[in-house]
Amino acid sequence: MNQNSKFSVRDICYAGLFAAVIAVMAQISIPMPLGVPMTMQTFAITLAAVVLGSKLSAIATLVYLMLGAVGVPVLANFSGGIDKFVGPTGGFLISFPIMAYIIGLGVEHRDAFKGAFPVAVVVGTVVNYIVGVILFVIVAHSTVSVAVSACVLPFIPTAIIKAVLACVLGSHLPVVRTLNKGAGLLLGLVGGLAVVAALCVGIRAFAPQGVGGVFSLQSVEQSYIGGLVYGLLPGRPALE
Repeated sequence: MNQNSKFSVRDICYAGLFAAVIAVMAQISIPMPLGVPMTMQTFAITLAAVVLGSKLSAIATLVYLMLGAVGVPVLANFSGGIDKFVGPTGGFLISFPIMAYIIGLGVEHRDAFKGAFPVAVVVGTVVNYIVGVILFVIVAHSTVSVAVSACVLPFIPTAIIKAVLACVLGSHLPVVRTLNKGAGLLLGLVGGLAVVAALCVGIRAFAPQGVGGVFSLQSVEQSYIGGLVYGLLPGRPALE
C-alpha cells in the first residue's frame, strides 16, 4: 500500500473533530418564512466534505452515525438509538457517508473540472433524498408520491440555500491536506470548541436540570467562558 494513502494521526483527529462538529450543528434549526425550518445537519456533512475531502469526511460521518446508533444523543433533537436508522427517516441518515464521499470527490477534482463541486453537491443531495425516500416507502408502507411530498418537497428551498452556502465555502476553503500550519491551528481550535460544545450538548440531553442540583449546563458554560476570560487578564492573581 502506498504510504501516502494511509491515514495519519492528524487525519484521524480531524475526522473525530468533525464528527463533533456534525453532532453540534445537527441541533441547530433556523426558522424560515415558508414554515419549514432549515436544519444544519446536512450542511455540516457538506462542510466536512469541503474541508476533509472524500475519504476523511465519510469516516467522520460514520463516526457520528455510530455514536448515534449506540444511543449517544448526537442526532437531531438530541436523539439517538438504532431505531432512528430503521425508522421512516433512517435512509437519510444511512446515506450521509455516501453524500459526504460524493461531495468530497467534487472538492478534490474542482481544479481539474470547474463544475465538479457544484455538480457533486447536487448529486450528493439527490442520492441522500433517493435513499431516504426508498426507506420511507418500505418502512411506512407508503407510495413514492407521498414520500416525496413528505420528505423532499418541503425541504427543497432550504436545500438550495445550503447548497449555495456550501458552494461559496467550497470555492474558498482548502482541503485539509493542503492546510498550512496557521490554518491547521485555527481549524484545531474550532474543532476544540466544537468538542466542548458537544460535551455541553450531552450534558443538556442527559441532565437538563443538572445532577443533584450542583452540576448543570449553565455552570459548565459559565466556568468554561470564565476560565478563558480569566486566562487573558494581565497580572491575574494565582488561584488557590
